Amino acid sequence: MSKALGKVAHIFTEVDMRCSHLGLVKLLEEEGIEVGNNFVFFLNRPRTMVKIFCKSTQVLLHYRTMGHRRIDPAVLPYLPNYINGPEIKFNAASKKQLEDYFQRTMG
Repeated sequence: MSKALGKVAHIFTEVDMRCSHLGLVKLLEEEGIEVGNNFVFFLNRPRTMVKIFCKSTQVLLHYRTMGHRRIDPAVLPYLPNYINGPEIKFNAASKKQLEDYFQRTMG
């Protein structure tokens, strides 16, 4: 697990993933969202693909699930802690999100 570069600035849902890097940046500008060192997530409509953007480092990562598995948006805030270079440890982030959820709900 790497140390997170920042927090989640915004999560966009139902994004047309044909948008290029510039198209996603334009969407941020139109919405007036300041990113800084934080992350912005772009999730497609079927929730099988996410693009992750950090403006200060010009990082744009792309993650697609296997077998049309859906991405739970609740996992997205955990992902910055599980990015290791070009690798996204999605399963580890998902596990941590579930552990935290059960700890909160079951004490």
